[in-house]
This record gives sequence, C-alpha cells and structure tokens, in this order.
Amino acid sequence: MQTKVEGLYSMYQANRCFNRRDEARTASRNKEERDRIEGISEKGFWIWWPLFLKKQELIKPLQDKVFDAVSKYQKQTDWL
Repeated sequence: MQTKVEGLYSMYQANRCFNRRDEARTASRNKEERDRIEGISEKGFWIWWPLFLKKQELIKPLQDKVFDAVSKYQKQTDWL
C-alpha cells in the first residue's frame, strides 16, 4: 500500500512539473500573440492615417453642403 501511494505521489509530482512547463509555454505564447496583435494594430493605424486624412478632406465639403441644405430647409419649413 505504501509503495503504491509513493508511486502515485511521484507521478503527481512529475505531472505537476510538466503542467507548469506547459503553463509557462502557454503564457509565453499568449504574451507573444498579444504583442504581435498590438504591433499590427499600431502599425496599421499609422499606415492608414494618410488615407484617413485624404478621405476626410474629400468628404468634408460634401458634408458641409448637406448640412447647409438641411439647415436651409429647416429654416424655411420651421422643421424641428
């Protein structure tokens, strides 16, 4: 009985050691994945920034015209 318990306990300790290694590897992989995603999103933001500015430059006049037309209609019809 004593040897069986000792054998089971040694197996438990061995598995615990392997589990800690697996947990450390998993934690390391998760950190690497987070860093990779943060890097991509950071780079992606700066890569798309000039496109965003150009889009804003092209859309702003159209937005102003629509806003002016709606304001003019509102004043004419006492809408809202």
